[in-house]
Amino acid sequence: MGGLHEACLRCGRRSTDFSARPADQMANIMFWLEGYYTEDDDPTTIDFAEFKSTLEKLLVYCSNNPNVGVLTAADEVMGNSDGDGN
Repeated sequence: MGGLHEACLRCGRRSTDFSARPADQMANIMFWLEGYYTEDDDPTTIDFAEFKSTLEKLLVYCSNNPNVGVLTAADEVMGNSDGDGN
């Protein structure tokens, strides 16, 4: 996949956007987002059902808002509306 600057990644449907990426790349991005939004005192367990649910919610949000950046979408879906990642 090479390097990817999360702040530049858009939800849209172009081949370089989040929604158009292969499933393995979406999963890698989701793992990064999960780490980005995890608080220091959060459990260190990966809940795959929750992970899948969050990805599905993110994809729905992105489908409805293709011009939004993925970090903005993740703020909405993953519950961090202040945008500081914590």
